[in-house]
Amino acid sequence: MMSTNNGRYRFIPLLILLTSLSLPTRNSGAEPALAPNWTLSDASGSTVEFHHESAGRPAVLLFWATWCPYCRALMPHLEKVRQDYATEGVDFYALNIWEDSDPVSYFSEHNYGFRLLLNGGSVATDYGIKGTPGLIVVDQAKKIVYTRNSGTSPEQVEMDLRRVLDGFSD
Repeated sequence: MMSTNNGRYRFIPLLILLTSLSLPTRNSGAEPALAPNWTLSDASGSTVEFHHESAGRPAVLLFWATWCPYCRALMPHLEKVRQDYATEGVDFYALNIWEDSDPVSYFSEHNYGFRLLLNGGSVATDYGIKGTPGLIVVDQAKKIVYTRNSGTSPEQVEMDLRRVLDGFSD
């Protein structure tokens, strides 16, 4: 009786398909998506309407929660970028989502300079954010030009963010 190895190799096509689906994709020249508009309250109770508030300026949107260890690791890197681009007209928003603690106290303790916005869960849904931290960069025309890939290290996100923001001054 002749032995075949077909049993060992029958999952290779499936493995190839799954691997190809997990590879990062590049924008193939398609027009970037328009960032959904939103209105939220900031930590002082003021209302922020995104498209109006950041009209004509790029914006960085961080979707975060106090309980998220990845957010806590990323935020100091983003704060460095925020400080470095403070005079460049880039708005930085921290949209607190799915929270079970006190984001206002957390921000105060860490001296973050982002504009803190509360109860941003519905905005996260509108932007397709499935986990924390979510990070999106929106250009002056409110087009989404960068989205953080899950698993990207804080150091890599900082480099990516600087590269994207530097592109606005060209």
